[in-house]
Amino acid sequence: MLILIGTSQFPDANCETLKQWVYSIDYESRAIIQYHTRHNVPIIYCDSPQELEKVDFDSEARKSDSSLIKSMETFLRLSPEDARRDLAKEYSQSEYPVNDCKKLVDFYQARDEYTEKILRREIKRCSGNFVYVCGLDHIFGDYHPNLFDRISDLNPRRMKLSEAYQL
Repeated sequence: MLILIGTSQFPDANCETLKQWVYSIDYESRAIIQYHTRHNVPIIYCDSPQELEKVDFDSEARKSDSSLIKSMETFLRLSPEDARRDLAKEYSQSEYPVNDCKKLVDFYQARDEYTEKILRREIKRCSGNFVYVCGLDHIFGDYHPNLFDRISDLNPRRMKLSEAYQL
């Protein structure tokens, strides 16, 4: 993935925070690949291409009044220390609000249903432990059934990516 960010898009960004943010963009992918390489475990892709086609981040990012861009601008103005504190606060929550946006709940539930089918198929097909990485909303979101609810009969252990290094 190649991402080009012009300074004119975020003219008030803290340069150090911007550099660290750009480096962290593919953090989940890097962590998954490192785990895969280190432990020789397969990677299973569980996102529904049809559902992902409905998300148009590019057009959202081009809107001058985009809430996505406004929240990014606010975050990128922070010092690296304040940005880390902001992220730590986000990760410290026990439940993530989604119910206030019906479109988002519908989108997530369609993805969760698709993911559940793939996970159940792979668990039947293979033996051993599985690690699945997904967004916090899917396993801690306040909508129900979320992905964690859907597979609760499998006794999954859920954790935040920030906790995985403690294993």
